[in-house]
Amino acid sequence: EDPPILTEQEELQSRANQVTDESLESTRRMVQLVEESKDLGIRTVVMLDEQGEQLERIEEGMESINRDMR
Repeated sequence: EDPPILTEQEELQSRANQVTDESLESTRRMVQLVEESKDLGIRTVVMLDEQGEQLERIEEGMESINRDMR
C-alpha cells in the first residue's frame, strides 16, 4: 500500500514539528553541558582551595625550619 500523500500544509507542519523536536533536543544537550561545566567549576574551586591550604602549611613549615636554623 502506498504511503498517504501529504498536503503542502501537512508537509510544512511535519517539518515544523521536526525542527521543534531537534531544537528541543539541542537545548537539552546544552543544558546538560552547562550542568557539567558548573560541576567541574565547583570541583576546581574546591581543589584550588585545598591546594592553597597545602601551600600555606608548607610555607609555615619552611618558616619554622628557618627559625630553627638561626
